[in-house]
Amino acid sequence: MIKVTCEVKVYEWNGIPCGEEERAIFIFSHPIENYKVEINIAGERFVVVADDLIAAIENATNTKRF
Repeated sequence: MIKVTCEVKVYEWNGIPCGEEERAIFIFSHPIENYKVEINIAGERFVVVADDLIAAIENATNTKRF
């Protein structure tokens, strides 16, 4: 089995810009179920359905701004 790890840079933490402080969210492949991913945020572990996460990101970035 191949384990995949992705790192996403955090630009704000609780509404405060991170500036020079390096913060990241880590996304890992799930060890058993291919349709799920593990998200690690500040040491907390969350497991979600990957398609649900993708749909949520697409919906959140598909807003019209005037």
